[in-house]
Amino acid sequence: MTPKGGDIDLMVELDEAVEHPARLSAWLSVKIMRATQGKVDVIRIEELPIHRIDREQGVILSHE
Repeated sequence: MTPKGGDIDLMVELDEAVEHPARLSAWLSVKIMRATQGKVDVIRIEELPIHRIDREQGVILSHE
């Protein structure tokens, strides 16, 4: 971990649209930070072009 960076970068994919994505993102960040006692840099729920790279290079934690 660097002084500027965090411990966890996380992308969340959902099957359905979320009414308040920012609220859900904040809630998930807090839950994960408390569970891991680490810092969460990013939780993205909406689809962005960078997510193609995330899918190609990231590590899947759970897949159903």
